[in-house]
Amino acid sequence: MSIKLPIVDIVMTQAENQTQRLIVRIATAEDVDSVDRLRIGAYKSATWFAAEDYQRLKMASDPAGTIVFVAEPHDQPGRLLGTVAIAVSGDRPSLEKAVGASLEGRELVFPCATVMRLATSEDARGMSINHILRACFVEKALQDGWEFFCSSQAKGTPNIEAMKQLGYVFEEVPSTLMNTVKVADDSLMLNWLRRRDYKDTLRKIYSYLTARNAPRWELVAR
Repeated sequence: MSIKLPIVDIVMTQAENQTQRLIVRIATAEDVDSVDRLRIGAYKSATWFAAEDYQRLKMASDPAGTIVFVAEPHDQPGRLLGTVAIAVSGDRPSLEKAVGASLEGRELVFPCATVMRLATSEDARGMSINHILRACFVEKALQDGWEFFCSSQAKGTPNIEAMKQLGYVFEEVPSTLMNTVKVADDSLMLNWLRRRDYKDTLRKIYSYLTARNAPRWELVAR
């Protein structure tokens, strides 16, 4: 069953001759091993941080209520090209645990979402999987009423500049609570995306994907 997400004033055009099509869906119990392998493989290949405990990257360690998206070719179910986890928090302690940093003194509105465990397979390079997954979870944020995204990354993460262009706001904070990866100087880049900016961010994502002639995709529920 396809999910029809209510996005107002957003139009995406895709090449008529494009034959490649992806399915983006919520992970099931059958995907656990594949998601775990994809996450661990991506983190091991990263050079901007070192994972201290790869077991914490597995789906079994995700915060309660985490939503895990997976992307796969429409004609090859189970061949995962990318994945991302979205932890939805209803209070400050849960959010601090998800982002790995203290948010004391900040004005927070809930529910909010944290992007975690974004990983892409080696054979998906050049397919803009990260942007496709980002479009899907921002669309879901609009649908489900998440007030903002608050996530964290190591300072050397390659996609920070691209995220700034999409409307994310970054600030450097101490890595006081991080328990999955070790960053070089004990600091993180905290990033924010507010609900008022979701639609503009989606327009920018769709514009990027159209310019890159990215694969067509469909977000479905199973």
